Amino acid sequence: MNEKDARVRYTKEMIRKSFLELLKEKPAAKITVKELCEKSGINRATFYKHYADVYDLLEKLEQQFLEEERKSLESLNLNSLENMYRVTLLSLKENKETWIGLAGWNGDPHFTVRQMEVIRSFSLPLLQKKLPKLSEEKQKLVYAYLMQGAGSVIYSWMREGAPSLDETVHVLSELTAGVCEAAGRLAGEENPVVCKRRDTDAVKGKK
Repeated sequence: MNEKDARVRYTKEMIRKSFLELLKEKPAAKITVKELCEKSGINRATFYKHYADVYDLLEKLEQQFLEEERKSLESLNLNSLENMYRVTLLSLKENKETWIGLAGWNGDPHFTVRQMEVIRSFSLPLLQKKLPKLSEEKQKLVYAYLMQGAGSVIYSWMREGAPSLDETVHVLSELTAGVCEAAGRLAGEENPVVCKRRDTDAVKGKK
């Protein structure tokens, strides 16, 4: 990396941090370029060299977050929803400051919807494998029910920080198993497919 690239990365990081700090105080719509520049220690010309306005900054931060999350999920062999929960929680924990800013009260209300779409592309096929005899329409209904609940648990965990990551994965896994059992009965299976009640670490040794 040359000196110019390093300066650009440093400038963007300062803007990102300042923006997330301001999001703790007010919604994006009330953040001005002027106060963002003052907090970042840069001039307006420097800001406009990288972003059209505050909304452009917000959009680019969201795109970067979602793309990194997608790449993280693609790089791993996700063979169960339990693994999916663990990887997702680990990723969010490592990027907690950014996530809370984007998904919090003052962030973009559509951000979590876009994030769930990314997660859906990986997690829906995992659920469908667990419930092969259930119709596609019912699979999607079960998925919607399951992910709304899981999303609320994860959101609460991110804001409260408790219980531990392992305990949260265990809770999500148990709840998922119960939903799968019920969904199996919907399919009229004699022996419903049960989601494994075992936490298989996708990333060993991390908590």
